[in-house]
Amino acid sequence: GKLMNSIDMTEFYTILKEMEEQTLKALHKSNESLMFQSSYGDKDEFLTSTMNDLLLSQKSKNLKKLNEIKRALKKIENNTYGLCEKTNKPINVKRLKANPLARYNIEEATAQSEEIEYHKLH
Repeated sequence: GKLMNSIDMTEFYTILKEMEEQTLKALHKSNESLMFQSSYGDKDEFLTSTMNDLLLSQKSKNLKKLNEIKRALKKIENNTYGLCEKTNKPINVKRLKANPLARYNIEEATAQSEEIEYHKLH
């Protein structure tokens, strides 16, 4: 089945792999900073804990994003990428280009407030 609404899977695969790499790099960085923070001693307790909170929330955002990316890549493998998870209808290509991690059609997404989630990740 050429179900895909003329979606170029290779293009999206590349985009997603790129995203994955960026996210992994960011995670690596936040891990390093956390290590550095903890080895830095407690010169300024408050500052250190504030920094750590920031780094940890960045980190959990990135972990969430990484899961979304892996999920999208799995869909490309299964040939279900670009289909709304709710309705199984193809998601608009423009929408996918704007948000390669989109899981729902725009109507469904608004209901799911997935958009807001996505922008929080950026």
